[in-house]
Amino acid sequence: MKFKLNLDQHGNFDPIPPGEYTAYLYNVKATTFSSGNQGYKLTFKIAEGPHQGRQVFDNLVFVDSAHWKIAQFWKAMTNDTGEVEIDTEAIPSFIGNKVGLRVDVESTDQGTKRNVVKSMFYIGGKASVEQDIFSKMLAGDTEPVNITEENVPF
Repeated sequence: MKFKLNLDQHGNFDPIPPGEYTAYLYNVKATTFSSGNQGYKLTFKIAEGPHQGRQVFDNLVFVDSAHWKIAQFWKAMTNDTGEVEIDTEAIPSFIGNKVGLRVDVESTDQGTKRNVVKSMFYIGGKASVEQDIFSKMLAGDTEPVNITEENVPF
């Protein structure tokens, strides 16, 4: 396989500029945080524009003081309103859902800068399968493909 890459655009881990972005939920990982609380680590991928494919990370922690964030996430994924029952086990089923992110840049205790999700909002729709597969290929997240003479149609 051959393809062209702009090496100045890949491998850059500087934060993306503050602003609003269309993204899609790329990965959800159940975790126990250092506080001992349960939740999910979320990975979003920017879906379009000059920062397409860049990842933004966020956490959902299942504690009363974070119910506002869980509500905001749920509404951004479903566009539900009013009183709803949240099934935290359903959260991984939202992978691929498009969402609006308001992103900012903050300094860490180590003196580096990182993106933070300030809020999210409903956009609707799903990421295209091609977009997701290509981004996984670039990241090396796919299984190797074994091509033999039997697979080649010519």
